[in-house]
This record gives sequence, C-alpha cells and structure tokens, in this order.
Amino acid sequence: MSQKDTDALVSIRAMLVSERRAAASAGDPQTVIRIQRDVALVDAAILDEQALGQQEKDEFATTRSMRRSPEAKKLEEVSLLDDPIRLSE
Repeated sequence: MSQKDTDALVSIRAMLVSERRAAASAGDPQTVIRIQRDVALVDAAILDEQALGQQEKDEFATTRSMRRSPEAKKLEEVSLLDDPIRLSE
C-alpha cells in the first residue's frame, strides 16, 4: 500500500471520530461503543500500513547496500541499526 492508502485510512478515522462525538453529545452509548470499535480497527490498519512501509524501506536499503558493496559476497549480516546508506558507500 502507499501513502495515499494511509491518508485514506486517516480520513476515515477522522470521520469516525466526528460521528462518535456526535453520538456522545446525543447520549447514545451503544453507537459510541460501536464506532469506537471501528476506530480501533482503523487505528490497527494504519499501524500495519506504517509498519509495512517501514519494512519495505528497510528491505530496499539493505538490498541497495548489498548491491553497491564491492565485497557483497562476503557480507553476511547487515544491521538496520547502522545507517544502511553509509554502509553501502
């Protein structure tokens, strides 16, 4: 997924929060609880998308550093805690 998908999820979350506030103002606890469950699901989806995006960035940096290293065959482990761009130089 892309940043566009994450932005769409954030937009859906904002809409749900608005609906939850309206239900709370109207004194409808069942609707508040139902919407809060939906908000929790959207929050989990947003976190999953962000984690997936970070994983893709890490894999790209690792692959790039291994390709650019003159001793790529000797490279056994790349630490993502180190700067992968600096490692590839």
